[in-house]
Amino acid sequence: MTESTHLEAPVVVVGAGPVGMLFALRLAQLGASSLLVEQNEDTIRMPKMDVTNIRSMEILRFMGLADEYRRLGPKEELPDWVTPFTTGMGETGHHLFTWPLDGNKTWRKRIMTTNDGTQPVEPPLRSSQIILEAFLKRKCLDEPLITSRFGWKFESLSEDDTGVTSKFVSLDGTEHTIKSQYLVGSDGARSAVRKSAGIQTSGYNFPAKLFMTFIQSDELAERRHFGHFWHVVTPKGFLVDTNAGNLFASHHIFGENEDTSNLDPVEVAQANLGGIGEPWKFKIDKVLAHSVWQPRFRCANSLSTPSGKIFLVGDAAHAVPPHGGHSLNTGILGMWNLSWKLAAVLNGFSGSKLLESYNTEMRPIAMEIIEAVGGHISRQMSYSDLVAENLEVIDKETPEGEAIRAKIGAMIRDIGNHGKFFGRELDQRLKSDIIVQDSDKSAEPRWNPLQYTPSTWPGARAPHVWLKDGPTPIFDHYGLWWTLMAFQKSEQINHAVSESFKKATDMVGLPLKTVELIDEHHARKIWGKDFVLVRPDGHVAWRSDDTPSVQQIVDIMEVVSGRKSSLTNGHTNGHT
Repeated sequence: MTESTHLEAPVVVVGAGPVGMLFALRLAQLGASSLLVEQNEDTIRMPKMDVTNIRSMEILRFMGLADEYRRLGPKEELPDWVTPFTTGMGETGHHLFTWPLDGNKTWRKRIMTTNDGTQPVEPPLRSSQIILEAFLKRKCLDEPLITSRFGWKFESLSEDDTGVTSKFVSLDGTEHTIKSQYLVGSDGARSAVRKSAGIQTSGYNFPAKLFMTFIQSDELAERRHFGHFWHVVTPKGFLVDTNAGNLFASHHIFGENEDTSNLDPVEVAQANLGGIGEPWKFKIDKVLAHSVWQPRFRCANSLSTPSGKIFLVGDAAHAVPPHGGHSLNTGILGMWNLSWKLAAVLNGFSGSKLLESYNTEMRPIAMEIIEAVGGHISRQMSYSDLVAENLEVIDKETPEGEAIRAKIGAMIRDIGNHGKFFGRELDQRLKSDIIVQDSDKSAEPRWNPLQYTPSTWPGARAPHVWLKDGPTPIFDHYGLWWTLMAFQKSEQINHAVSESFKKATDMVGLPLKTVELIDEHHARKIWGKDFVLVRPDGHVAWRSDDTPSVQQIVDIMEVVSGRKSSLTNGHTNGHT
């Protein structure tokens, strides 16, 4: 007879990849318990990512995880990185163009010396998902508010007026039924949760597949004849240095319908790095793993079920290749957006419109990223096509060969570095009914995916700035929940508004921290308003130069917490 168990939990998180584990950890930080379920017993062994970007590192800083995680990555003193494009890495291969990539030292110097709001508070971190998952698993296992169940496979779910019933089977065959108020699916691009919930996706699969060979090679670590590379691109694929040492992931591109089942992974890696020449017979000390994968560009048609009890995050919600670091980091954006909202509802702070805003705010962001990454990959692939058209001359030491190499190099330069979309990373402007918009829409700063323009435009990430004491970023003054930042020059007005906010939030039962920054003129200039209300995710909920009444603040707080869809008396920004 099959054994079975019955459990209850406020939230079930299905899938303990980085996004699922971070989601459970964030819920715990906000006082909400969860049951974290993962079908695998161990964390990932495959190098699925290679960068935690600037916004994700800011988020990890807010969660108190950034410093410890950074110590697990490459040494801070390593030089800047490059991504060279080549005709191949072998003896006959030629350099075509190089994308520069700043290292930690360069990032740190710029962040510490540029205090105009354009910088993140944290540099990005080169790190494999192998490292990140193992780190987060330890954190989850140590967290009392997270019940972790590894080795449980998700089977099905159903929902009714009382919540969600989900079924799992553990490795020993025991069946488990869990009753929860909410369920969050973070179980990857082929999400069983998404399918069981009946949510469809839109998009396409890349018309090719990649043969990934994860290798250890001391020779490759030493022979960096195209520079201190992070990635190397060849006409047949690309190589990723996964640990700033001797571990590399070779990705060889094959046709979608090519048979790769009987290929030797060593030969595939050597052929990839040989490019258009003969396979480069560098020494591979060990093949750690190999697999075939196909890039997906897909987004769920909705990030939740109509009941608002089942949600999708990470690749379950939006699948995009890790090109430019947009895969995991997009998942972290979604985790950060939904986790505080769900915790607020569980804590009794907020209304249903707060959860509805997750789909409204995040799906357009995911769709824009999917479109941008797909377009960039297509443009980058055109370099391989131009190489293929000039095979007879491109590697020759002739004027004709030099000319075609220069032409292709210029094309790569014009495509633009896929790792430098800082506007896209820092300037995610959310739009929903829980954000109080400025009345003058024409004042919104122009959005540029390449360049971040700091502003406190409602819905935007509030900009990082160092305060007058030097080492303190304004972010470190944020509270766990909503935070009022008051910059008014008059101490009396600043204090009066802070007291009005405290009185209003007490009336409506919402947690609020007030921060009075009277003499922070530089920060006030960058933030642009005397009073700025910051959400728990660091995005701006409301801002104004005017002094709102207690009743106006009550209306504002009920909107930003999802209790109301519009302000009373038609006022915005504290105006009546």
